[in-house]
Parts: sequence; structure tokens; C-alpha cells
Amino acid sequence: MEEQLLQPAKKTSIKIDQAILILSSLLILMWVFTIGSKLMTFTKFQMQLLAQPLPLWLNKMLVYVLIPVELLNVPLLYFTKTRIYGFSLSLLMMLSFTVYIAWMLVFHENLPCACGGPIPKWGWDKHLLFNIFFTLLSATGLWLTKTNRCEAIQLRSRLTNK
Repeated sequence: MEEQLLQPAKKTSIKIDQAILILSSLLILMWVFTIGSKLMTFTKFQMQLLAQPLPLWLNKMLVYVLIPVELLNVPLLYFTKTRIYGFSLSLLMMLSFTVYIAWMLVFHENLPCACGGPIPKWGWDKHLLFNIFFTLLSATGLWLTKTNRCEAIQLRSRLTNK
């Protein structure tokens, strides 16, 4: 009888695990692509970032902090035990970038984009949609990971209390 009660939870858990894996994989691909593009054109990235309408000290710091933080996010998303931190960091970064782009659309539409790959060619409006999409992926991954952990803890608790 216990096996019958646990089976639907296992199937649900497997589906949640698969969704989490897909979301983390998409974010890893996005981060790796972004990091690679920035590194391949580092001088251009540096010049575009320094041209942003932020305090110069912040722009200079971001030139050397942004890529390592994005790089840190890849293993956090890859490993199951650290995935919740990867989704959290992705959400924080994507939310920050999305708010910044919305601000750019309202106040500074003609400034260069310091992002990697083809994104700067899209314009700020398409870039905003891209960022919203990956912000939602990050939030969904974080929510599913937390939900999955809570279910696993509850299941362990039920099994050990019997």
C-alpha cells in the first residue's frame, strides 16, 4: 500500500526534476554563450560597458566582476546540490539586467549594449523581452527547486516517522 501512495509523488518528482534540468541547461547555455561572446570581444565589451550611464567607478568594477560572476553561475546551475544557488543568482542577475534595460528604454535608448553575441543588434526592446524570458526561467527554476526540496523533506519525514 505504501508503494502505491508514493508512486504518484515519484512520477511528479521525476517530471519536476526533468523540468529543473531543462531550465538549468537553458540558463547554462545562455551564460556560457554570453561569457564566451564577452571574452572573445573583451575590448569592445569593456568600452561599451564604460560608456553606460552609470558612475565610472561602478562601470570599471563591472568590467572585471561581471564575467567572473556569470562564470560562477555555470557550475552552480550544473550541480544538483548547488542548483538552488544558481537559480537564485541567475534570478538576481537577470532581474537586475531587466530593470536596467527597462530604465535604458525610458531614458537612454541610443546607448551601446555591452552584452555578448547578437543581442546588441536586436535593440533594447527585443533585449528586454529576451531578459524577461530568462528572468522567468530563473524564477521558475528556483520555485521548482524549492518545491522539489520541500517535497523530498516531507517524504523523508513521513518515511522516518513510520
